[in-house]
Amino acid sequence: MKSVRTRLRESIIYNLKKITKEHGYNVSIGEVFSNPKAIDAINIRPAVSVKFGEHECLNANDGTLTQGFELHYKVLVTLVIYLENNNDIELEREEIVADIQRLFMNNPQIPDEFGNGTCFECMFQNDYPYGTEETKPFGGHLIQLICYYRQNMKDPTKIC
Repeated sequence: MKSVRTRLRESIIYNLKKITKEHGYNVSIGEVFSNPKAIDAINIRPAVSVKFGEHECLNANDGTLTQGFELHYKVLVTLVIYLENNNDIELEREEIVADIQRLFMNNPQIPDEFGNGTCFECMFQNDYPYGTEETKPFGGHLIQLICYYRQNMKDPTKIC
């Protein structure tokens, strides 16, 4: 069985792949990946790279930990968006940010492919334009989400 962290990452990727015009969104995301990829290896834009920050245990020092055997985690998830090279990059940025906000506001438990929630809350933290030599001549954007999940201390594959 996969760990809760792995299932959460896979569910985020699964849900981001559903952002398509056919599903009623403004844009269609071409690629979603979590392993580092060279900019010239990204074939279909816009593309999204999913990066997980540190997992912070929120209840490690309080008395509730030993009672329910639940570890409460918070993780910062960064979405690096590689935009297409088109005439109105600002409009594309606005549309993809709005689509991602809509996706996670309507699905705050980030369901997996079977419809099971993988966290108890996912919040849109912030977003800002992102441009480096790596993303030129394309635009980039960074979106940060904060996801909260519970994991059973005795069984790290069990979501509480």
